[in-house]
Amino acid sequence: MRNGYIRLHRRIQESNIWQLRSAHITTAETCLLNAVWQPEGRKVHGFQVERGQWLTHYHEIADKAPPDVTAKVARTALSHLASKNVRFLGTRSVTLSGLRFILITIWNYDKYNPLKGPISGGRAHGRAHGRAHGGHMDGTTLPEEGEEGEEMKQGLVSFTRMLVGRWNSEIADRYPLVHPVRLRTTYPPLGEDRMKHLKARWEDADFTENLDAIFEAIHNSPKLTNGSMQFRDAKRAWVIDFDFVIRNVANYTKILEGKYYDRKDRGQYADLYADTDPET
Repeated sequence: MRNGYIRLHRRIQESNIWQLRSAHITTAETCLLNAVWQPEGRKVHGFQVERGQWLTHYHEIADKAPPDVTAKVARTALSHLASKNVRFLGTRSVTLSGLRFILITIWNYDKYNPLKGPISGGRAHGRAHGRAHGGHMDGTTLPEEGEEGEEMKQGLVSFTRMLVGRWNSEIADRYPLVHPVRLRTTYPPLGEDRMKHLKARWEDADFTENLDAIFEAIHNSPKLTNGSMQFRDAKRAWVIDFDFVIRNVANYTKILEGKYYDRKDRGQYADLYADTDPET
């Protein structure tokens, strides 16, 4: 039997998430209740799942949620919960031993389930602990008046840690010439310029919704990672880095569109991201 609590503020009723179908709201609550809460995360099927994440699949979500949430409803609900207007969570596919899972990351999880601090009915401890972005609900609550800056900061930190974690584990660890990114233990976790670019990408629905495709395109573009590309002065090789991906829309769009595929492979991957904003 599970013990413990999560925080929920009445102002959830004023948020964008409250405008979703009841089954979608229930799905959000199910994700929140089943996310890993341990500070150090934990291993699930041998895979490291961090605090605020849930490694699952649609049928498990349906099994843990009330009867009105089927696997099909769960799939639709996650799409809405990850949308630009709600931004409660992010998802990506993970394949383990040939089985496909969904890794759900709840943005700003620490605001819903802080590591310490008592629950009380008072203003100090019963305040909102959700995520808002520009006044929009990013989870289950809106911040109290004057707290928007703190809520934005916490959500951006969650996004930054997720993205850096993926970069280091999926790209830098795999390709020796690609540099990993080191996070600071204090705020901000990265330098000012990087945080500025990360904030832009965090608010860019095209980037967040196509994140899996961006990483896949990097894997399918050997010249980005093997040092075969040269700077114009031809004195040194160029490999992709984290800053190139987050710097602007043009850079990640070129990755998605296959500009860096090997010529012989271009046809093989040409239609892989055909649904990526054709007007960009």
